[in-house]
Amino acid sequence: MSAVTPAVVVVDPLMSLSPSPSPPTTSISTSTSTSNSNNNRSSSSSFLLLASAVGSAIGFGNIWRFPSLIYKYGINSGSGIVFMIPYFLGLLFIGIPLIVNELVLSSHLQTGNEINIHHYLNKHTKGIGIGCVFSGLIVSTYYITLISWCIHVLMITLGVRIGGVLQNAVYLALTWILVGFGLLWNVYKHNKNHKNRNVIWYYMTMTTTAIPIIMLLILMIRSLTLPGAYSNDYGIKKYFSLADIQWNDLSSVLINQPDIWSIAIAQIFFSIGITFGVLTVFGSRMQQNNLSSTSTSTSPAVIINGGIVENSFLIVFINTVFSLLSGISTMAVIGYTTQEIDNNFRPDTTGPALLLDVFPTALATLPGGIYWSQFFYLTLILVGLNSSFALLEGITTMAMPLTTADSSASSASSFTTKQVTVIIGICTIGFLSGMIFTSYKMIDTIDFYMNYIVLFLGFCKSITTGWIYNMKKQVTNLNGKWNIVYMYFGTTFCSFLFASLVWFGVKGNTFLLGFFSLIVIYGSGICYCLYNLQNLINEDNSISMKFLRNELLMGNILELRDELSSSGVVDGTNNEYNLPWIWALLMKHFIPQALLVLFINLFFEQTEYGNIEFGNYNQYQTWPFQVVGVSTVLCVMGMVFIGVLNSKIYDFLITDPSLLKKIRTGTGLIDEEVGDDDDYDNDVEMKDRTNYNQGVGESNFNYLYMENLEKQSPSEKKMNTTSATPTTTATGDGYGEDTTHKATDGVLA
Repeated sequence: MSAVTPAVVVVDPLMSLSPSPSPPTTSISTSTSTSNSNNNRSSSSSFLLLASAVGSAIGFGNIWRFPSLIYKYGINSGSGIVFMIPYFLGLLFIGIPLIVNELVLSSHLQTGNEINIHHYLNKHTKGIGIGCVFSGLIVSTYYITLISWCIHVLMITLGVRIGGVLQNAVYLALTWILVGFGLLWNVYKHNKNHKNRNVIWYYMTMTTTAIPIIMLLILMIRSLTLPGAYSNDYGIKKYFSLADIQWNDLSSVLINQPDIWSIAIAQIFFSIGITFGVLTVFGSRMQQNNLSSTSTSTSPAVIINGGIVENSFLIVFINTVFSLLSGISTMAVIGYTTQEIDNNFRPDTTGPALLLDVFPTALATLPGGIYWSQFFYLTLILVGLNSSFALLEGITTMAMPLTTADSSASSASSFTTKQVTVIIGICTIGFLSGMIFTSYKMIDTIDFYMNYIVLFLGFCKSITTGWIYNMKKQVTNLNGKWNIVYMYFGTTFCSFLFASLVWFGVKGNTFLLGFFSLIVIYGSGICYCLYNLQNLINEDNSISMKFLRNELLMGNILELRDELSSSGVVDGTNNEYNLPWIWALLMKHFIPQALLVLFINLFFEQTEYGNIEFGNYNQYQTWPFQVVGVSTVLCVMGMVFIGVLNSKIYDFLITDPSLLKKIRTGTGLIDEEVGDDDDYDNDVEMKDRTNYNQGVGESNFNYLYMENLEKQSPSEKKMNTTSATPTTTATGDGYGEDTTHKATDGVLA
C-alpha cells in the first residue's frame, strides 16, 4: 500500500463566537434594506452560535466517557438503564439550571472571564473562577495526549513511522503545535483590520463544525450494520433492555451503589462543559437587546429564536442525542466483537481503553478495515481538537485582554508580542504536563479524580449564586440582623453535611439516623430564625411575616433573577424574557445541597477491598498515580479557599477594570476606591448602617419599599430602579473591545 499524506484540518469549534460572523453584504442606503441586512446578520450569527454550541457539546466527553461509564456502571449491573436514570434526572434538575446560570451571567456581564463573573457575585469567590479555568486546562491536557496517540496510530496506518523512545513526545509536541496555531487563529479572527475575516470565519465555521459530526454519524451507522450488534449479552439490546434486571433489583443497585449517582452527575459536567469556562465564553458572545424606550437594537441574545433557557434545553438535547448514539455505537461494536471475534472478550474500561482498543480491533476485521481504522482515528482527532479548543478558550479569554496594552504592535498587526507569548506559554505548560500521561492508567486516574473537582466547583458555583450573592443586602433588609441570615445559611449546609457523613461515612444501615440528624439540625435552625423574625414583627407591627420569610428564603436569588431578566436577554418575539422561578428555587434550595451530598458520597465510596476510593482508586500504585490525582483535587480546592481568605489576590486577572472600583454593600454595587482589604469589610458595614440610618428614616421604610417592589413586574422594577441612576461604561474582556453596561439600582446590569 502506498503511503498517502492525509489533509489534516485544524478545527476551532468556537471560531464562530464573533458578534457579527456572517459574510459581508452590499449595503443599500435605504431604511428597509438596512433593516433586512441587520436581520440577516442576526440570523446568521444566531445559526453560527448554534453551530458553536454543537461543536462544543460533541467531544471526548460524549464518545469516550459516556459509553465507558455506561458499560462500567450500567451494563455490568444488568442494563445501561441503571446509569441512565440518575444521568437524566441530574440533567433535568442540576445540569440545565447550571447551564442557564453560566450562560445568563456571562451574557449579562458580556464577559467570558470566569474571574470577572465571580468578582461580580462576591469578591471572595474569584478563586472559583480560577479553579474552573485550571480544571479546563487539566482536562485539555490529557485530551490532547489522546489526540497525539491517535495521530501516532494514524501515521502508522499511512506508513509513516518515527522511531526511538521519544516518539510519543514528538507526537505530543506536534499536537500542541497544532493547538497553538488554533489558538493563534482564535486571536487572529478577532482582528478587525483583516478585510476578509468575516468571509473566512463564516465558511471555516460552517465547514469544520460539520466535518466531525458527519464522520461520527457515518461510523455510528456502520456499527449498526455489524453482525451481533443487537446481541442480548453485550449489544444494543443490553444497552436499553430491562429483561435481565427487575425493578426491585434496579432500585437496589441505585441504593446499594450510590457512587453511580455521583459519577452520573459528574458526567453531565463533562459532556456539556459545566465548570470548565466553556459555557461562560459562549454566553459572553450572546448579544444583549436593551428594551428601554431609547433602544433601537434588534440583535437577539439567542442561538435561534428562543431565550437562554430554550437554548439551554437545545444544547442539552443535542448533547444527549450524540451521547446516546455514541453509547449505541460502542455497544454494537462490543456485541460484534464478542460474537464474531472472541466469545470470551471482555472490554477494558481503564481510561480510554474501551474506545481505543475495541473499535480498532473490530474495524480491522471488516472489508477495507485499514481505511475504516484511518477514518476512525481521523474522526477522533477532529473531535478531540474540538473539545480541546473549547476547554482552552476559557484560559485564552482570561489571558488575552491582559496583553492588549502592548504598544509594540501596530494597529494593523494581527497579534501582539504578549499575545503570542501567552499562547506559547499555555502550550508549553500543556506539553510538559502531558508528559506524565504515559499510559491508560494515568489518564484513567486523573479522569476519575476530576469527578471530585467538577462536583466541588459545581457546588461552589451554585452556593455563590444562590446564597452568597447579595447576602449583605439580605442582612440590611432584615434590619441588620446578620445572625438570622448566617444562622439559616449555616444550619442548612451543616445539616446536609452532617447527614452525609452519617449516611456514607458510617458503616451499616444509617439512612434513618442520617435523616433524623438532618431534620433535627435543620429544624433547630429554622426555629431560631422564625423566633428572631417574630421579634422583628413585635418591634414593628407594619412588617409582615410573609415578607420577612420570603426575604430570608428567596430574597437574594430572586433579586438576581430579576436583575438578569431585565438585562436585555430576550426571546424570539423581542419581549422581555424572564428566568423561570423554578431556576431560582433549584439554585437556592436543591442544587448546592445535592452536590454537597454527592461529593461526600463519592469521597467515602469504598473499593472492593474496603478502602476509601479517594487515594486508593482502582488499587493503582500510590506513586505516581494516587499522589498526582489527590494533589490535583487539593490544588483546585486550595485555589478556591485562598480566594476566600484573600479577596484581592486574584485581582490582577480581572479584565474589567471598572469592577475593581466597585464594592457590594447592603444597598447594591457602588463605585468606591477600596484600600486595605482588612478595612474593606469595616467600610462596607459602616456604609450599610449609614445608608440605613440616613436613607431609610423610619424603621419600616425599607420593608415597605421592598414589599411594594416585590409586587411589581420586572419591567416596572426596571423603570423604578433605573430612573435615578446614570449609565456607566465597563471595559469588556474581548480582545480590546468595549462593552457598555447599565447601572441598575446601584448594581451592574
